Amino acid sequence: MWASRVARTLRVTACRRSSIFFELYGRAPEPPPAEKKEGTKPALSCSTSVDETEWATCRTMLQRFHAQLYISPRHVPIELPRDTLTSLAAVLTTSARRRSGAASTFWKDALELRAHTPALDVAAAADTATVLLFSEKAALGYETCMGLLHDTSFRQHLETALAVEDTLRFLSVFVMCGAADTRRYVPAELLPVYEAVLHNAKHTIASTEKSKRSGPAHAVEVLAWSLDWLYGNTTDGATEGLQRLRPLFPPWLPFLFEPYDPSAAKEAFSSSLTSLSPRWLDEMARRAGDEGDHPSVEKVLRQAQRRESTTPLYRLFQLSALVAGTFVRCFPHLPVSTQAVETYGTALHCDALRRFGTTKDGLDKAVGLLTSMSGAEPYFELRHVMRQQSAETAATTQETAGDVLTGNPQLNWSTALAFTMHEAESGNPHWRRYLPETLRLLSDAGKAAPFWKLLQEYNAGDGAANLSVAASLAQMTQRSGKWWHAMEVLDLVAGAPPPRTATEVSLLVSACTDALRAPLHSKRWQEALEVFALVGDAVPARETAVVSQLLMSLPAGAPWESTLQLAKAKGFAVHDTEVLLRVLHDSGVSQQQLSHPQQRVLASVAAQRGRWDVMRTLVEHNPGDAPMWRRLLQALECCADAVDDAAGSFLLSTLPATLSLDARVFCAVAQLCLQHGWHRTLASYLRTADPSSASSRTSALLSSLRKEYQYLLDYVQTGVRPPLTYVFTDSYVVHQFIACVAARHVAVVAMLPDEASVSKKRAAAYLRVPHENLGTLHHSNTAQTPTSPSSSVKVYATAASAFALKHVLHVSADGFLFGYKVPGASLFASARGMLQTLKLPGIYLLAYNMSAASSGVFVLHPATTSLRRYVFTLNVRLCLANLADAPFVPLLATTFFKRYNVVWHGGSHERHEVEAEVLVEHGFEVKMVLRTLKKDINAEGWGLVETEPGAGDLYHVAQVRCAARSVEGQILDPQVVTCGKRNLQPMNADADAVSWMDEALKI
Repeated sequence: MWASRVARTLRVTACRRSSIFFELYGRAPEPPPAEKKEGTKPALSCSTSVDETEWATCRTMLQRFHAQLYISPRHVPIELPRDTLTSLAAVLTTSARRRSGAASTFWKDALELRAHTPALDVAAAADTATVLLFSEKAALGYETCMGLLHDTSFRQHLETALAVEDTLRFLSVFVMCGAADTRRYVPAELLPVYEAVLHNAKHTIASTEKSKRSGPAHAVEVLAWSLDWLYGNTTDGATEGLQRLRPLFPPWLPFLFEPYDPSAAKEAFSSSLTSLSPRWLDEMARRAGDEGDHPSVEKVLRQAQRRESTTPLYRLFQLSALVAGTFVRCFPHLPVSTQAVETYGTALHCDALRRFGTTKDGLDKAVGLLTSMSGAEPYFELRHVMRQQSAETAATTQETAGDVLTGNPQLNWSTALAFTMHEAESGNPHWRRYLPETLRLLSDAGKAAPFWKLLQEYNAGDGAANLSVAASLAQMTQRSGKWWHAMEVLDLVAGAPPPRTATEVSLLVSACTDALRAPLHSKRWQEALEVFALVGDAVPARETAVVSQLLMSLPAGAPWESTLQLAKAKGFAVHDTEVLLRVLHDSGVSQQQLSHPQQRVLASVAAQRGRWDVMRTLVEHNPGDAPMWRRLLQALECCADAVDDAAGSFLLSTLPATLSLDARVFCAVAQLCLQHGWHRTLASYLRTADPSSASSRTSALLSSLRKEYQYLLDYVQTGVRPPLTYVFTDSYVVHQFIACVAARHVAVVAMLPDEASVSKKRAAAYLRVPHENLGTLHHSNTAQTPTSPSSSVKVYATAASAFALKHVLHVSADGFLFGYKVPGASLFASARGMLQTLKLPGIYLLAYNMSAASSGVFVLHPATTSLRRYVFTLNVRLCLANLADAPFVPLLATTFFKRYNVVWHGGSHERHEVEAEVLVEHGFEVKMVLRTLKKDINAEGWGLVETEPGAGDLYHVAQVRCAARSVEGQILDPQVVTCGKRNLQPMNADADAVSWMDEALKI
């Protein structure tokens, strides 16, 4: 790869950097480029239990060894490599930076040092294996030790050596290296070696003074525990021979080579932990963590720390780091987790650091530790942490730390992009081979624009790098919200060869998981379900939360039962989710069987899905639970079905008085009444709301809000405009005033933030109304406090435009008005013009918005009427073209073509004129129907034509069918309103549009 070529150019050997080298030869050292760039590497944010002097001593000893090796390769003093090995092993077993970049080459140094020590030096062999074990090279350590044990002379020396502590330590490290891989164990032919060494150790200890027996005795104990650790990590067939060694170990070691017994462990936990094996303590901590028992995990952690401080050889199990990782992973928000991260640093598992990085105060520390390491494991955990951060934060992290996957601190999206562009501009015919790496770095940094451009240059037919590109595309799809690229991710995965390395496996997992998240986060459950059915096997079990989210997002008509069975078959732990699904979808299942945490989850899901019936039952079981009441109000707000005024009055009458003093709850209740058309309920609520019992500040706020909503209610019901002497502070109230359509002009004085009051465009965005709805803004002279970051602005609704009487299409008996919008006109201005033409004094609302370039039927309904009891069907004529920056599905093969009963009317390969039928079963959702239609079209690589900048999408609403729904839910006879046809051509070339505009100007 080109990245490694850059790294080779900057690499300087340890010998050339050695100050001793320059002292010997008298040459003044020139600082190499790598030394200058090391200063930009982010400092570690965690402390270490090893003093900096020990790291400095270790580096100095390595430099001396390399200098001596350079000067006289054949005359290296034996003490120098032996002492250096001891220093390396000591640093790695106690340091919180053992997996950082500073220690990444220690294992290579250890092998080189071992080559310059005597072959029968057991202590040096044990130190070498220890360095390999703590450098995550356990397999290499196992093979190295196995090679020595197969040497007859080494075995004989091992069985008769007087330094029994070194021989026992060597065998313990060998066992722990094997335990790191369940396929490796102690072969049966080596059991006699263990027996001979243990017999030798027994005789040596017996002949040693009592004051000096503790060292060998602890070594025997550690060997026993290491074999016990191996027993718990291998199959039964691989541990049969271990029982032969049990009589050779002290009888006071309990539970040796026995399966974990929870009852025995509980009894031992209540008395003393000193006699339990490391394997049992680790299992005990993990089970306590899963059960949420953090005091027990902390107790095990303290016990492990005490053992490691009194018996350094006990650090071989890394038990304190393992238990600390369990604590951090299960309880990342507790202060002990922060202490554990500061103490153990990179010694913790990357998964624990990822969990700690999700906390508010743990992000910087977790990112600092993960970026100090290199390799696949920290890289993918870092990606998981950065998923919740902004693109700017991701780019800054990468620019500061470099590429974690390759461990190159000089490689980032900028250098990769510059290199790739240079190769392309230089005419290198093979420049596309650098695309996978560049796309990965751009995706990690959130650089969307260059990523989407370069992605078009990638040739997926090769397939060799498809997994890397698929993971990058999935991550960018999930980050950007362009969920329709999820199927492209699956195409890349399907065209890739099977993963061969751990990195490729992680890329496959990342690609499939992000491809599932992307449509799920965009509330596209059908596409998410399709992705899950195809690649669910590649989603790891730890992503059960994502699968549960998919299950909980399925509506009643979706195949949730078959999806639940599929999730179970794929090994996801969805038992709690199944219980909640039964309650949501089966009215006969009681909620009383749910625990309080399950009720909380059910409340969150029911509120988001508008299941106010479920929330009402939960509130009845928990009448004093304020969060439950807030969820009930949210459910009523999200409910698409109509809820009658009587039910609303009953629910609000039981609202606890303490909740009414909360300004957020007060606004939620008022907005809920307006959305459902509960105007009598709102009037009663405003009259009875008594803020006098609250604090003076809260009382003043509630009094102000009550007055603002009363002004709005009066305007909606009677058309009485608010006084211009009153300043409104609630943005929702101002939004409703401006959204209302009336023949008479309306203006309100609103308190807007300074950044929103500088222009009409920003004010419209803040008030969440179309830009065309606003007329002019006039800054008021109302006095403001010096520290107030807001301004008092008089906001006018846009003026009415001329409207021909023949463009009034229909006036229904229930007060609905149907008009024709000409191309190029503002919808809001046209609606006001129609009211003036008809001389209607009432207050109305637009059922849906339309762009300036569009035309066709628009609908006005009285502001006192809720659309929740109506069903709409819109026939929309569209001009479609395939998107230039995305692959597209052939038009007749798209899902939206079938979903919306699309009829093709003509066109070429560049643009097509079609007509779609859009059904809105819940009238409240009609305001979003055109946006939803556009998103569905975009999902498969097609888009609506925009004829002129700022004019919006080009379409024509040819017909609207509106039907009321009875109280029993039956759909009554619809009103069908149709307008004339229109050829969807650019506005300046559309003869009909020109004639309509000329005619409108003459009115």
